[in-house]
This record gives sequence, structure tokens and C-alpha cells, in this order.
Amino acid sequence: MYDVQVSQCQIAASLAMQYTLQTAKSKDKTGVMRVLGVLAQNIKGHPFEDAFLHTLVTLLIAMKEEFENEDFCTSVFDEFFFTCINVENMNRHLMRLLWWIHTKLPPARISTLLKVAEPTTSGSGDAASNMYDALREKMMAHQAMDPHQENINTF
Repeated sequence: MYDVQVSQCQIAASLAMQYTLQTAKSKDKTGVMRVLGVLAQNIKGHPFEDAFLHTLVTLLIAMKEEFENEDFCTSVFDEFFFTCINVENMNRHLMRLLWWIHTKLPPARISTLLKVAEPTTSGSGDAASNMYDALREKMMAHQAMDPHQENINTF
């Protein structure tokens, strides 16, 4: 019922977005995991989409320790970001999140996330490409310092 209401009513979607921000602000891992999957389908084209994503990413960065858990990564990346990745601003926000949390990610996730975050040649500007290159260099530098991680060059 919750997901039906959120998908059919802009006010319900706005309330769901605010609820998501509140749960992330209180660092409620379970609450965030519950709402992100439903919300991903319903924020596309919402008037406050970009401001919401910026705030959400900021709050997720504060929860960086949770990204060591595969279930949290699945909820955030697979159910939320990957669902909306075709939108350019979603890619920017994903790269911003990765910039701050990549040290906490399971090694198997890093290659996949880099592939998904890579800007497409059509529609993405030099800024997105430069940001991606800087992110990739930062991740490779961290990997060089931590020999226990898998090689992220192989993709």
C-alpha cells in the first residue's frame, strides 16, 4: 500500500523523500534500506529530485561504516542508484558518494560501481568525465596502499 500511494501521489512522494532523509539523518540503517527501493521508482522527474539526492548522498556519507555490509550496499546501489542511473544527475551523485565511501566498500563491489559510474559519451560533459577520472585515480591510489583489495584495473 505504501508504494502504491507514493507512486500515485506527488505529496506522498514528497513525504516519503522527507522520511528517507530523516531516517538517514538518524543513521537508521534498517529504515533507509526499507524506503530506498520504493522511492527509486517514484522520484524521477520530481521537482525536488536534485536537492533530495544531494542531501541523501550527504547523509549516506555520514553512514559510511554501513557500506561494509553487503545488504546495505545492495539496498543503496542495486535498488536505488542502479534503478535511476540513466539520469545524468544520478550519475554525478553516485560518483560523489563513491568519492567518500570507497574505502569501506567490499572489494567485489568496486569494479562494478566504477563501470556503472563511468559517464556515457553522449550527454555527459567534460566535468563528469574529469570527475570520473579523478575518482578512478583516487580508488587506484587507495588500492595501491591496501594490497588486500582486488585489482580495479581489470574491467
